[in-house]
Amino acid sequence: IDVGHNEGIEKNQSVMDMNGLLGKTISVGDKASKIQLINDKNFAVSVKVGKDMVLSIFKPKHGKYGILEGVIKSSNLDIGNIVYTSGISEIYPSDIPVARVIDIKKDFNNPFQNVVVEILADLKNLDYVFIIQ
Repeated sequence: IDVGHNEGIEKNQSVMDMNGLLGKTISVGDKASKIQLINDKNFAVSVKVGKDMVLSIFKPKHGKYGILEGVIKSSNLDIGNIVYTSGISEIYPSDIPVARVIDIKKDFNNPFQNVVVEILADLKNLDYVFIIQ
């Protein structure tokens, strides 16, 4: 992006668009910054989901899709639930929209649900972003 230290940008600040979380700043120069996008295979963020705000970890999988890790079987989730940042991290404040639940499967032999989500941010239109300071 075309802003950096001169505009008050620092490393490890949350980046979002009008729809949700896009990533975080990973390196910052005087006039430009580099962002790690939410669909980067090395990206992960603590999130909460469902009416009970169950904690889990969002990890990207392919394109605009990701998974939630660590959602126990007894958690009540519904298709369409919005996933939000948990606020546990020092980088991401609480309640930034991240993704929408699109598939839930419970395997008898697994204590966790398989939850597939769709990223809310528009990864094809990165012309305008917000950096949370």
